[in-house]
Amino acid sequence: MTASSPTANLDQAKFRKSWSTSGSAERNSGPIAEAITPYLSQLASSRSSRAGARKPLVLEIASGFGQQISKIAERNPEVELQPTEADDYLAEKIDEQCSSLKNVRPAKLLEATSQGYWSAAIQDAAFAIDKASSDPSSKDVFDAILICNLTHVSPFDVTEAIFAQLDPRISHITMLGESRMLNQKDGFVAIYGAFKQKGSFTSEGDKKESSQFDEEIRARDPSFGLRDIDSEMIPLAERHGYTLDERKAMPANNLLLIFRPLMR
Repeated sequence: MTASSPTANLDQAKFRKSWSTSGSAERNSGPIAEAITPYLSQLASSRSSRAGARKPLVLEIASGFGQQISKIAERNPEVELQPTEADDYLAEKIDEQCSSLKNVRPAKLLEATSQGYWSAAIQDAAFAIDKASSDPSSKDVFDAILICNLTHVSPFDVTEAIFAQLDPRISHITMLGESRMLNQKDGFVAIYGAFKQKGSFTSEGDKKESSQFDEEIRARDPSFGLRDIDSEMIPLAERHGYTLDERKAMPANNLLLIFRPLMR
């Protein structure tokens, strides 16, 4: 499903309670791009060694206004990126932000809890891959999944739905054959945001600040809140075939979590 309205307005935005505070995406996009680039470079290097191979394809879920994906694209021209959002208003903003970047595809509409959007996303991507690649081994559609500032400002069933769609036991019949959503050999899921660890905020120094932030987002919506890596994120990922491979400290008490397939 693609963004279709050329005149989307703010009233069409679906999840404004989840939007980041003004200026935070601009501040964080540079550090996020810097942190994720080594993982994308490794993907591109692995893929380039195969004859007829396509560029790695990264799916970003909930791309917001496009600040993160544009910075990542600038640093990683050897990677293709597919932004998504839940409404036409933000999809148009993403396309405006990324209009000069040839390695960013037009934004697609994607609501994480709706099966129809996922089916459209994998079919559209598989069709594009079939036209661009002569690599017969390239059947899994996306090579990485990127999620920034979503898990704490959405109900937890959104994060559950994402991992359920990435479960390697689920396959789709596409133009490539029997395809899974994520490359199970080299692929990864990168999740950036604020979290708890083992029931506590990430460090002694940030307890007051993170506690206030947690209270603020819960006041927007009681289903929001900082998720615990050890009691929520890791068990969820493991139920769907993924393990936490790395947790990287980021500015402003945030973390970048890298999940990889258990059976790679």
